[in-house]
Amino acid sequence: MLIAATPWYLSLDWWTNGLQAALGLGVVIFVHELGHFLAAKACGVKCEKFYVGFDVPIKIGPIRFPRSLVRFQWGETEYGIGILPLGGYVKMLGQDDDPRNAQTEAERTRIAGGEGEPVQLDPRSYPAKSVPQRMLIISAGVIMNLIFAVIFAAVAYRQGVPYTPCEVGNVIGGSPAWNAGIRPGDRIIQIGRNGTPNAHLRYDWDLIQGVGLNGDLDLDLLIRHPDGKDDWITLRPRIVSSHGVERPMIGILPSISTKLGAKSPTVPFQPAEKSGFQGDDEVVSINGTAVASYPDFVEQSWRLAEQPITIGVKRGDKTVQLEVAPNRRAGFGIIPKAGPVLNVGVDSPAAAAGIKPGDQLVTLNGEPIRDLSTLPHQLRPFFGKEVTLGIARSTGKEGGVESIEVTVTPVVPRTTLFVEDPALQGLLAVDALGLTYRILPEISAVEPDLPAAQAGLLPGDKILTCQIVPPADKLEEYKEKYGPFLTEPMVMDESRDHWLTVDSLLQAFPEGAKLKIEVSRDKERKTVELAPVEVAEYLPTRGLKFTSKSEIRVAESWGEAFALGARQTREDASRILTMVKRLLTGKISFTNLGGPLSIMRMASSEASQGSSRLLMFLTFLSANLAVLNFLPIPALDGGHMVFLSFEGIFRRPVNERLQVALTLAGVACLISLMVVVFGLDIWRFR
Repeated sequence: MLIAATPWYLSLDWWTNGLQAALGLGVVIFVHELGHFLAAKACGVKCEKFYVGFDVPIKIGPIRFPRSLVRFQWGETEYGIGILPLGGYVKMLGQDDDPRNAQTEAERTRIAGGEGEPVQLDPRSYPAKSVPQRMLIISAGVIMNLIFAVIFAAVAYRQGVPYTPCEVGNVIGGSPAWNAGIRPGDRIIQIGRNGTPNAHLRYDWDLIQGVGLNGDLDLDLLIRHPDGKDDWITLRPRIVSSHGVERPMIGILPSISTKLGAKSPTVPFQPAEKSGFQGDDEVVSINGTAVASYPDFVEQSWRLAEQPITIGVKRGDKTVQLEVAPNRRAGFGIIPKAGPVLNVGVDSPAAAAGIKPGDQLVTLNGEPIRDLSTLPHQLRPFFGKEVTLGIARSTGKEGGVESIEVTVTPVVPRTTLFVEDPALQGLLAVDALGLTYRILPEISAVEPDLPAAQAGLLPGDKILTCQIVPPADKLEEYKEKYGPFLTEPMVMDESRDHWLTVDSLLQAFPEGAKLKIEVSRDKERKTVELAPVEVAEYLPTRGLKFTSKSEIRVAESWGEAFALGARQTREDASRILTMVKRLLTGKISFTNLGGPLSIMRMASSEASQGSSRLLMFLTFLSANLAVLNFLPIPALDGGHMVFLSFEGIFRRPVNERLQVALTLAGVACLISLMVVVFGLDIWRFR
């Protein structure tokens, strides 16, 4: 039975992580403004305000919010936390980021001289300082962010940073990585030819961001294979669309450990649920044979799919043996149509046998392959043995097809049966052979006496939508796990969901639920509800929920910690520069940008994994803030530096009207960008 999760707003962990994240973000902003403040004080400039957040008037209908949450006067400076948490500022005498206040500020800085003497600038005003002094004041915020980015990372590395390594856990069939020959167990130790090999690359930060910034250009990866051999592999990421966001992907999923989830070790309605597994159990053997890695577990699970097995788990200081029943596949008797071979893996059994893209698989050992969607299961008895595949191959002439036979030896897969990803587009990877083909949303045949035939579905029916329909009395109970699939139908097309999505969900179907299927037939539509039944094949999976593999990077000394911190800051700053460049050249879509909600969500997620992970995120954020603030955009620190550089070179300030116009244009661009990223955040988290 599923138990409804506690609402997020009642979760103590959510509030704790959120508070840590908010404090961390506040520290990054505080450090930036502190740089401006200290430099201004050192140059003798009067600082009238020091705020984290903006103290702007906000009124919604009759409700008027206070301008600040906290404020106090200390000496000549007012310190406070503004109501709008989107940054911060230091207000110096004679300086205002709003160009509309330029005249007022100019008048405030003027001091009348004696009789016959010209009006002078207040010596403690910002405009009265030399160009080098003003440059120091403007650049000090960025400098402080870079300094503290190194400090944040150094402290994190000294504590020990847990991370998901760039070890390949699974490869999506037909993806660029799969086609390039990358396989589970490989480890990525360098991304791009620049730099040096690093065995501690992080999957979620280094690889995902590296691929994202690379776009659809050729990408070089240095791969370390399980035997210790290193190889350079070049591949080109594929641009896919997921929930309206375009992103490049190469098809690599992170490595999985042999440890079960702490809170949820098993999948509901699966055999392992009834076997007594507990959170944090670590699988160490199957039927007495040692399990050294998750791929080992998968390989043995494939071999023993139809048998009851005994899984040994390490629990505390003892080993417990747990019996697990075999896992029969569930189905409706629908045999979907399958397309021809699309991809043949490098050095795969299919490649050795001469199978080519475009071939249509027809027979297995002389018998027709009735259901290509279950071919991985049909091959299981033949692992390590030669089999004969009958193939229909185009002759190259119009409509010409020849029948040929090839001999191939299936291997035991070291990957799970099916990985759902928008990039799959309905591709089924037969890893025992090393080939893929598409499973189409069209019924090729129906098994007699099973639910599909009994409901009147026929060969040729095209599947339009599918939707899980739970028992009426368990609707709320099942929403937690199946929510998206309960609220709206799954649309069967290449840009949304696929029949393989449905089949994957079907294997952990909630008890008593049915599947509502809408099909089209001769321009008419028909809707039926089907209850799944057990079919002939057995699944290798038994319903265990493994955690991602995690490693910890610990600096042995403070010297090493600061060296790692400096390298991390440099890499993060380089990434944001690359991202800006690719955004401006159209190589990356603006839909990949995130606003304050995305930042807060990421910060909270990192905080949930420990203080060192939060510090690493603050390093990333500090480096990003430094780089973005120093872009030559009027209204940002970089824009001020451009104006000051002009003044230093030509010995006169930029024309006031031009400066005001450029600053207003810069403000307009920044506000527009803020509106866009806010909108993306709201749309993304709706």
